[in-house]
Amino acid sequence: NCAKQNYKDNNIEFLFLDGCRLPFRDSCFDVVVSFETLEHIPEYELFISELHRILRKGGNLVLSTPNKEVFSPGFKKPLRAHHIKEFKAYELTSLLLNHHFVEVESYGQLYANRISQLRWLLSFLLPSLPGGKLLAKLAMIFMKESRLLPADKLIGKSKNISLDNRYKISPRHNSFFSTPAILVMTA
Repeated sequence: NCAKQNYKDNNIEFLFLDGCRLPFRDSCFDVVVSFETLEHIPEYELFISELHRILRKGGNLVLSTPNKEVFSPGFKKPLRAHHIKEFKAYELTSLLLNHHFVEVESYGQLYANRISQLRWLLSFLLPSLPGGKLLAKLAMIFMKESRLLPADKLIGKSKNISLDNRYKISPRHNSFFSTPAILVMTA
């Protein structure tokens, strides 16, 4: 409803659909975009198959999802209750390749340094412990200078898709000091 109310135009149509059972004919789209949806879908493999089915040969998929290495490192289940499955970069690449996407390029967004990852985990986990709210506040005070850093500060001048400095999409890299909080794949 929000999209229909705020983004009306004669050439735009908003639909509420089941992503695993799309009502479109095969090979009917040049581009399919899926931002921050994959992690919420129990049948994520079927969803990826549907995206491939509706893309024309030579079409492009642009997909983003939280990076498990940042959001739930070392945990079997995602820390966020509304996430069904989170992916590491290699898992997402394999998923796309296994569902007939031939060329997969990997990008990152909102690069997080190791201190900001620890800060995020502490702010999420500590409040559930006895006295944890106070511990979480103390952790945030001692690590306050750490935050998600713009990609260009970490990897220098690079070919970027977005002009918004905080949300730049840059070729993905992992290092000891930084990793992307959001994985962005094109296929």
